[in-house]
Formats: sequence, structure tokens, C-alpha cells
Amino acid sequence: MIKKLAFSIMLCIFLIGNMPYESYAAQEDQECLFGVANERGSRQSVWVDSTGQFITQKPIYACVNNRFLQTDIPVELVQGQAFIQMRPLFEALQAKMFWDEEQKAVQAEWRDKLIELKVDHPVAKVNGQNVSMSAPARMKDGHMLIPIRLVAEQWGISVI
Repeated sequence: MIKKLAFSIMLCIFLIGNMPYESYAAQEDQECLFGVANERGSRQSVWVDSTGQFITQKPIYACVNNRFLQTDIPVELVQGQAFIQMRPLFEALQAKMFWDEEQKAVQAEWRDKLIELKVDHPVAKVNGQNVSMSAPARMKDGHMLIPIRLVAEQWGISVI
């Protein structure tokens, strides 16, 4: 009787262990894709510029740590660079940040690297060293947009 019970338990363990299931990473990837799919339905992809011409642009979406990054302002391309809303990105990374309203500047620290950015200023500071940017941080609808490339390169984050 004990042998049959032991065999039954081992058989169940074997069968359960070999059942197909989604890994945690696959579930996280789906969470990001699900967020992107929801956003596609709510954001327009055609705009009218100041001259009255229609502009179409495929929206760009961001995921941080395999989680969709919800922003008030869509990621946008300016002068060939992608810009992302500062606060949601830094919060998702759990970076320490300080916003100086008077200077329109931000200081953000993550993994012992301090980045300082000023709106419309072509030079950022990383741990006190000047770093040139081809396109500076800017304001849009009361939100600071920052160049993804600068943050990714300085903090060692991969951007796909």
C-alpha cells in the first residue's frame, strides 16, 4: 500500500512538473504587450501641425522592467531622438529625484550616478561632468521630456 501511495505521489509530481505553463518572464512580457495594446486604442496616431498638414507617426511605447510605462505624454521623436516623460520613467526605476521649478531643472540619482538636466539646455551633468546632448530636455504641456538615449547610456539601461 505504501509503495502504491509513493508511486502515485511521484507520478503526480512528475506530471505536474512536465505540464506546459507560462514562465514568470513570459507573463511580464505579456503585461507590457497588453499595456501597449490598450494604449494603441486610446492615443491618436495622426496630428495636424501648425501649418495645417496632417502628420502620421507610429506611436512609441516604453516598458520598464517588462512593465508598460504609463505616461501622460506619448514618447515622441524630436531631431531623431526619442523623448520620454521624466517623472514616470524615474519613478518606475525608483530613482531619487529633485525638481527645481524655478530653474526648470531636475536632478536624478540611480545606482550611484547623478544626472542633472535643465529644460532647453544642451548640456547635462553626470556626476558633475558635462555631457553634450544633440537635443536638450524640453517641456510639453507642463511635463518635462528627456532624451531616452542620454539616460540609457549614462545609467546602463538597454533600450529596444
